[in-house]
Amino acid sequence: MPCGDDARSGQECVEALLRSHPDLPAVTTINEAALPGIQRALADAGLQVPYDFSITGVAPKAWAEDFHPRLTAADVPALEMGEKAVSLLVERNAAPGTPPRHILSPPISLRSSTAAARTGRQV
Repeated sequence: MPCGDDARSGQECVEALLRSHPDLPAVTTINEAALPGIQRALADAGLQVPYDFSITGVAPKAWAEDFHPRLTAADVPALEMGEKAVSLLVERNAAPGTPPRHILSPPISLRSSTAAARTGRQV
């Protein structure tokens, strides 16, 4: 589901998902800016993470660890990404025919925002 890059959009997206899919057990996001709103929507719905609802994401470590409970996520190593991007740009300028390649496999940090899915929950 497309979601704007702000807390209000995160809240509105999760509210819409819960209305249209009341038994939804989990979400994943690549939008760290929406995390505060996602958290607010789940709390407003009376859902406790991870007991009633799980959430995972792709987010910088600081964002993931600010989420309550801490977000299970593929950590975005921003500094390493920037360094590799500059290195690849220099390489590409020196050898324009260099084929594209996979350069990064972010680690997945298992934190506290996921649990086994519950059945039969109604929102």
